[in-house]
Amino acid sequence: MITDFTTGKPLKQILFFAIPMALSTFAQLLYNIGDMAVVGRVLGSHALGAVGACHPLVLMFLGFFTGLVSGMTVITSQRFGAKDGNSIRHSLSVCFTISTVISIIGSFLFCPLCGTFLRWMNTPDELFPLAHSYMLVIVGGTVTTSWACLAAGILRSLGDSRIPLLINIIAAGLNILLDFLFVNVFHWGIAGAAFATQLVHLLSALLCVFVLLRYPILHMKHTDWHLKRKFILAHWKMGLPVAFQGSLIGIGIVVLQRVLNGFGPDIVSGMAMGTKIELISIALMFAVANAVLTFTGQNYGARRIDRIERGTRESFFFLCVFAVVMWFILQWICPAVTRLFLGDVSPELLEYTRTYLKIAPSFHIILAVIATYRFALQGMGFTKAVLWASIAELIARCVSAPVLAHYFGYKGACFADPCAWAASVLVLLPYYFRKMQLMGKRKRPIYCKP
Repeated sequence: MITDFTTGKPLKQILFFAIPMALSTFAQLLYNIGDMAVVGRVLGSHALGAVGACHPLVLMFLGFFTGLVSGMTVITSQRFGAKDGNSIRHSLSVCFTISTVISIIGSFLFCPLCGTFLRWMNTPDELFPLAHSYMLVIVGGTVTTSWACLAAGILRSLGDSRIPLLINIIAAGLNILLDFLFVNVFHWGIAGAAFATQLVHLLSALLCVFVLLRYPILHMKHTDWHLKRKFILAHWKMGLPVAFQGSLIGIGIVVLQRVLNGFGPDIVSGMAMGTKIELISIALMFAVANAVLTFTGQNYGARRIDRIERGTRESFFFLCVFAVVMWFILQWICPAVTRLFLGDVSPELLEYTRTYLKIAPSFHIILAVIATYRFALQGMGFTKAVLWASIAELIARCVSAPVLAHYFGYKGACFADPCAWAASVLVLLPYYFRKMQLMGKRKRPIYCKP
C-alpha cells in the first residue's frame, strides 16, 4: 500500500510506517541470528569470529553500494511527493542501471584485494582462511545485494513498508533453511552461509519487483529507458555522497577492527557478539530513521517544510526515550543471546560481550540525533552535509580507536564508536538548523526532471 506523507499527523505517520520496517528489521535480524547460530554452533567460535573479523570490510564495501541506492531513491521519493509519474519511472530506470553497472565493476575490482585487506587488518591466522572465503562470496555477489536494497528502497520511497516486511519474513525463514542445508548438509563451510545470504538477496529482489509491477504508475514504457544525461547526473549527485558516507563509516570500523585484532580471537569474538546484540537497538532506531527519510523526501517534493520540521523533532524525542529503554533490555538479554549463538560460551568471552554492551549503547541518544537529522537532510537532498558528517565520524573513529585502546585497552576501544557519533553530530546539527532557516525563503525545489 502506497502512503502519502504530505498530509496527517507527522509522528503518527512516521511510527506507523516504521513499525513494518522495524518488524522487517527483526526478520533480517532473525536470519542474521540464524546465520550466525548455524556458523557458531556447527563450525565453532573461530568461524563466528571470522565473520566478525571481515564484517567491517564487508560493511565498508557494501556500504558504498547500499548508500548509492539509498541516495538515488531520494529523487524517486521526491518525485512521488510532487505527483510526477513520468519522473518516477525515469528515476527507476536510472537507479537500476547505475546500481547494476557500478556493483559489477566494484566486485571485479575488490575481490582480488580481499586477502590483502584482511592481512592489513591483522586478522589472526586461525581466522584468516575462514574470513577470506566468506568475504569472497559476499563481495562477489554485490549485485544481488544492490538489487535487493534498490527494490525494497523503491517500495519504501513510495510509502509502502508492509510488502518489504512480508518479503523479509519469507527471506528470514528461507535463509535459515539454506544455511542449514549448505553448512550442515552439503558441508560447504562458512562459504555456504555466504552463498545462502546471496541467494536470499536475489529472491528478495525478484519478489519486490513482482510487487512493484502491480502498481500502474510503475508500469515501465520503452521511453522510460531513454536515459538522459541531466537526470543521470542528478541521481549520481544525490547518491554519490551517501555512497561515500557508507564507505567512510565502514573504513572507520575497519580501523577499529584492526585495533581489536591485536587483542586476539577471544576479544574479536566477544565484540562481534556484542555488536550483533547491539544491532537490535540500532536497527530499530534506523527503522524510524528510514521512515523519516521517506517522510522528508515526499514533503520536500510537496514543499511542506513545516511538516519536515515537526516530524524530525518529534521523531528525535521518541528515539531518545527508546534508547534509554533499550539499554536495559540489552543488558538483560545479553547472556541468553550469546549462548544462543555459541552454546557453552567461556566466561571470558561473555564478559567481553557484556563490557561492550554496557558502554556503547549508553550513548545511543547521540545516535538518535544521527538517526533523525542526518536522514532528514538526506531526504531533502542535502547529501554533502551527510558526507561531511561521515568524514568527521571517520576521523574521530580513526583517532580515538588506537589512542583509547593503547591507554585503556579493550574498554577504551569500546568508546571509539560513541566518539565517532559525537563528531558526526557536531557537523549535522548546525547544518540542519541553518538549512531549515533558509528553506522557508526557497521559491523552487532543487530536484530536477528528466
